[in-house]
Amino acid sequence: MAIQPELFTIEAPSQATRRSSMEVMCEILEVIASGVERPTHIIYHANISWKVLNGLLKNLLKNDLLTKENDGKRAVYKMTDKGYTVLHLYKDLRERLQTAEQPLQLVETPRF
Repeated sequence: MAIQPELFTIEAPSQATRRSSMEVMCEILEVIASGVERPTHIIYHANISWKVLNGLLKNLLKNDLLTKENDGKRAVYKMTDKGYTVLHLYKDLRERLQTAEQPLQLVETPRF
């Protein structure tokens, strides 16, 4: 019986399986909008690491998409109106891209 070499080839994960920073930030917004407010719970629901969460939370707070409140000794994150608007726009864009009949064509921008 001959061994088929293609059975033993290992392929690197494709870029299509990885989420962009924007996708992860919007996932965090979706999780918080669903009522999950504590950092450890956000980590589990968004499937991200503590290090990634801290960096992205700083970005979301800096851009006024979230607010940070203290519930005793624990930090709690809440959505702002701007955060809800960004999340709505992201969901709308994602839906439109998924239902588009023709794939989007990239337009090259002129370089100055």
